[in-house]
Amino acid sequence: MDKLKSWFKKRNKWVQHAVNHLIEFGALSAKNVEELASLIIDEAKGVDLEDISIKKVSFDLITSREVALLSISDVVGVNALAPTKALEFGDKNLAIVYGRNGSGKSGYVKILKHLTGSRNPGELLGNVYEKTPSDQKCTVTYSVDGEEKKLEWNKESGPVDDLLSIDVYDSTTGLVYLEGQNEVTYEPPLLRFFSELIDISQVLGDFINSKIDEKISAKPEIPLKYQETESGKWYQNLSFELNDEKINKRAYWNEEDESRLKTLSDSLSDISPSKTADKLLKRRKDTFNLVSDTLVDVKKLSDKNIFYLISLKEQLKNKREASEEAANKLFSSSPLEGIGTKVWEELWKKAKEYSEQIVYDETEFPFIGEGARCVLCQQELSDEAKNRFTSFQEYITTTLNTEIEEISASIKKLIEDSTDLPNQEFLLTKLDAIGIEDEMQCNVVKSSSYINL
Repeated sequence: MDKLKSWFKKRNKWVQHAVNHLIEFGALSAKNVEELASLIIDEAKGVDLEDISIKKVSFDLITSREVALLSISDVVGVNALAPTKALEFGDKNLAIVYGRNGSGKSGYVKILKHLTGSRNPGELLGNVYEKTPSDQKCTVTYSVDGEEKKLEWNKESGPVDDLLSIDVYDSTTGLVYLEGQNEVTYEPPLLRFFSELIDISQVLGDFINSKIDEKISAKPEIPLKYQETESGKWYQNLSFELNDEKINKRAYWNEEDESRLKTLSDSLSDISPSKTADKLLKRRKDTFNLVSDTLVDVKKLSDKNIFYLISLKEQLKNKREASEEAANKLFSSSPLEGIGTKVWEELWKKAKEYSEQIVYDETEFPFIGEGARCVLCQQELSDEAKNRFTSFQEYITTTLNTEIEEISASIKKLIEDSTDLPNQEFLLTKLDAIGIEDEMQCNVVKSSSYINL
């Protein structure tokens, strides 16, 4: 013991306090954990702690409680077990459970393993014949130092502390101990003492780590968009363990950095940075709009659009010739020539507008009802004139004439778009308003081919 005390005296002060506490009280309370953790922190800071003497203790005597498992009864929800009598284990230190296949041995063994915290206890299955699964529970009777205890146990409560020293063996357990690596069941008191001291160290380590995690870092938070970059990850991993060599290797500073810093400083020294920023943003927006509009204008004069316009004009010409030919055949007996021509169609459209908007309001043109008159000469329409008006309307509404109107509208729009283009003077004025004074860029505008078309 003297050698052991001498060895403890060479350890850290907090270890000596932990040894004394373990000798006197055993397990640590929450208050004890905080006190020992404070000692660890003070000692790490270099605080000179007072020497203490190790309490006297003997590791030669083994003191333990006598635990005996007496019976298991009232089993519910485990396999198909439904015993009317308790399974009793007698009053000896060793009990053997045996029976025929299907008698329930496996179910009782699993219950025992779950009660005693055995290795590889297996899954505690319910009764497959029950429609609604029952709570898995039982009544366990045992004694501690001769004092009998009865406990209502269920699966969710886990192993019973009083029964952890009981060993359960079956064929599965035999394989675990024969083929696997296992801790010894018996530990001498001195080794147990050191094991408990190690456990205390782990508890204190976890407690201190939790306190460290609660601390708010004084390091400035890096913006979220930079956190996944290489530099962002390096910054987030900065700690007291990083030496000067690693810092200098990463956080270097050269003349280019100095020049860039000066540029940024000059920018920030502006009397009104917000106004300057607004001005630059407006200039950027106006430049973007000018480029977008110019691209649209250039597209209007593309080869594709020109060829399309030529194609439409050719189609219109063919459609008009076909329309006039059809009109000549249809109205060859008419007293006047030119029916179906463009001039005649325009006349018909105007007569239609006059009839529907003024003379015969809200009545479809041509009106050939009783008392109907010609909207041009204003004479009352004869039966022959009414028939002629009807045939004219049928001709106008044919598919051929509809196509002519659609093609004409497309040609008109293309021509209007192509003629409504900015000239050179307009674009140069626009560049000047935006603030673009670069001579090369202005020369590009002056030499643009489409501007001078």
